[in-house]
Amino acid sequence: MILLALEAVGALETYTNLKLHSRIYEVRGVDSDAMYASVLSAMDTEKRRLDPVERDVFAGTARLSFTVMANQSGHRRLTALLMKGSGVERVLTFRTWEEE
Repeated sequence: MILLALEAVGALETYTNLKLHSRIYEVRGVDSDAMYASVLSAMDTEKRRLDPVERDVFAGTARLSFTVMANQSGHRRLTALLMKGSGVERVLTFRTWEEE
């Protein structure tokens, strides 16, 4: 009975968009500095703190990786803002190991 109640509460949280979950964001483009400024601007717009960002360059493509905790609509808004950013060519999101 308890397990059924917990499953129902979890489904309700997801359905009502209350449940927070982590996503790893990977923003790709050519100009790392322009992308970083775009990411910072998007995070400011969403009133979120930008924690450590990993910066890499592979074969001329810059990559910024960071983790964000938000509900589904928060992740959709952030992804849309990031896609509009200067220097951003692609935005990928991945589930964290905690959600596996």
